[in-house]
Amino acid sequence: MQLIWQADTWDCTPLTQKENTLELKIQGDQPISSSDLIRDRKIISALCLLYTSMKWLASKVTQLRQVEDEDAFTQVDAGRRKEGMGSSSTRRRRRWTLGRQQKAPVAEEQQSVLPMSKDTVVLFDSVVNSFQELAGAVLFTLRAEMRCHVLYHLNLCMSGSSFNIPVTNTSTAPAGGAAPPQMDPDINLLNLNTDLVAFDEDVSVLLRAREKTYLTKGLGSFMTDILVKQARKIKVMNRGGVEKMLLNILVLQQNLKNVEGKGVSLERARRYYSLWAGTGPGVKVSCVAHLVYTWDMWG
Repeated sequence: MQLIWQADTWDCTPLTQKENTLELKIQGDQPISSSDLIRDRKIISALCLLYTSMKWLASKVTQLRQVEDEDAFTQVDAGRRKEGMGSSSTRRRRRWTLGRQQKAPVAEEQQSVLPMSKDTVVLFDSVVNSFQELAGAVLFTLRAEMRCHVLYHLNLCMSGSSFNIPVTNTSTAPAGGAAPPQMDPDINLLNLNTDLVAFDEDVSVLLRAREKTYLTKGLGSFMTDILVKQARKIKVMNRGGVEKMLLNILVLQQNLKNVEGKGVSLERARRYYSLWAGTGPGVKVSCVAHLVYTWDMWG
């Protein structure tokens, strides 16, 4: 996640593919449960505000940073030491000061700085770094949360939904043909779209464009990997089930274009399930022809 965030270019395909593989491997045979997800949108908003606050605080505190030589720190007045007001040792001290000279106009805003020695600035920098690390942890949590929602709903769709759907027999259909039975997208995918839209609305308002892009980057490839590599969870699939899955993929892609961007595509998953309409050997030959899939990947 950190490498994807640090990448300057949009094309992070190798990194996102590694992330997809790792997350699917971590999940293993233990699917995510509903209790593992953040359902309250207020919590998502609070995390976004925490991230923004930490980034702002780190930026403002950094502006106070000013390193000075030891000679720049004043010693306690010798006369005060004689009067017993200071310690016998040569204690050094330096007070808060203004970064601008007093010659600047009074109406002009003057920035305060915190003079520090080379030893003190190490502790100061560690505090600032802790703010940055907390902000990073929050951002990575938001990205992981969005992808957990994808895993949860797609797993429910593939393992809990029926893809053995009766198909109208055209030989017994009336003259002029019969329209295919009306199909609706899987309810789990509709719930996933609802979660993604709500998540996108919250982060779009509370985070910058760069953070929002990072959170949604790679969702399309992640969905494709789940649909293809987890296809073995589908118990039975006939031609009617293939049509239903293709409809599900279409619904996912249309919604994903509004979340991740217009360039996202689930074409690889669509082509994969289109091959299910054939028999095993036919699928294998088609896979080799397309140079996209292998026999082992086909459920």
